[in-house]
Amino acid sequence: MSIARSTVCSTQVLGASRLYRPIEAVLFNTTSPQQPLKALYLGAFHGDEPESAHVLLRLITWFKSRPEATQGLPIAIVPFVNPDGYALN
Repeated sequence: MSIARSTVCSTQVLGASRLYRPIEAVLFNTTSPQQPLKALYLGAFHGDEPESAHVLLRLITWFKSRPEATQGLPIAIVPFVNPDGYALN
């Protein structure tokens, strides 16, 4: 589930799940999710509801292909808040 790196964005590990899977944030126009953000997107809270993670992965891909869409906007996307639930379903 690791998210590919890019020159348009960076990836930061925020922590780990109970089963030691990384919880990663994809950051656009910021180096830290602790900085003030214009938008924070979170997905996959419930392992049996993967649609939010799929939408956020597509959004990341879209933002990477269109850097002008996020220019100057600090955004953080965490597609898998619950990576254990996602992996187990």
